[in-house]
Amino acid sequence: MSGRASRVVALETLIQRAQAIPGLWIATAEEICTWVETLDLRPVVHRPHEPPFSTPVANSPQS
Repeated sequence: MSGRASRVVALETLIQRAQAIPGLWIATAEEICTWVETLDLRPVVHRPHEPPFSTPVANSPQS
């Protein structure tokens, strides 16, 4: 959200244009969550990659 009136007008225009698109689903976050729960999806967990080697930290006692 924005505290600027000009952005409210722009957002209203965007919503009106989106609503005019045939077949476009405008949903709340709850509606999207409910729909996703009906899908047969396997959970995917993304973990950060470990660096291939240790990089010394500048100004550390070991550098």
